[in-house]
Amino acid sequence: MSIFNNAEHYRKFGYTIIKNVISKDEIKDFKIGYKKIIKSLVTDEIANMASGKLENVKIRNDIHIDPIGDPLMQPLLNNITVPIVTNYRIHEILNSLYKEENDYSILMSMLFGRKSGTPGHQDAYYLSSKPVGNITAAWIALEEINENSGQFWVLKRDNNNLADLNADEIKNADLYEDFSRKFVENQLKNGAKLIAPNLNPGDILFWNELTFHGSFKEKNKNSSRLSFTAHYLPKNKILKYTAYDNRTRNIEYLDEKYGNFYIRKTSSYKKNNSPKNIRSYDAFGSKDPKFKS
Repeated sequence: MSIFNNAEHYRKFGYTIIKNVISKDEIKDFKIGYKKIIKSLVTDEIANMASGKLENVKIRNDIHIDPIGDPLMQPLLNNITVPIVTNYRIHEILNSLYKEENDYSILMSMLFGRKSGTPGHQDAYYLSSKPVGNITAAWIALEEINENSGQFWVLKRDNNNLADLNADEIKNADLYEDFSRKFVENQLKNGAKLIAPNLNPGDILFWNELTFHGSFKEKNKNSSRLSFTAHYLPKNKILKYTAYDNRTRNIEYLDEKYGNFYIRKTSSYKKNNSPKNIRSYDAFGSKDPKFKS
């Protein structure tokens, strides 16, 4: 499938899968760096996305357990994570999905290791854009990922509208989670499909903020799913708190621009522990790569 066909599929169904976006050498560089620093993180306070707190990283067999929030903000991780999420091929794909040349804000990112299992949801409930539907997220596989390690899934349906929630569901995340579970079940009964692809290292699943998605729990506790998620917003679009809140948000960035990307400072950013010596990454590339899916 060509990039054009991938983009058409994304616009119709709210997701697309593109193979071999991140090269073997780029993944090798990441894994070498990861192996060198992962044990050092057990004494560092890192944003734990499972608990929502700054905590020391727990590891098992040299791979972290809970997802790390915004690794781009972490001094020990930024040098190996920035080259992946600001990859020039991702920039070209985003331009194709949006049908325009643009720079992009990286709003938030996560680095997954062992623990998996995420309830279904639309990103727009937690983070949205004006106009709604302009945030694109990416799940970037850094190793082979299959049902043993906990696949990511998306709900394939013809109409990716914003979910119609009542006031309590908007305010209460637990009620929203229950709504989402029932919504997905009902959609599947009415012809929608749950797409849970196996991914090879370097493959990326892109989805829209209005696409229902989540991930399965791992079937084998000794398995891992080393991977990134990152959320991208065109620089000329506006960030909102949620799709159910008309308030807009100002975006504060790290000082340096990375090729065609700006990295947003998030709640995991500590002013006294800001990233040092983040190396710039060539997000332009020398040739236009060819993508197949």
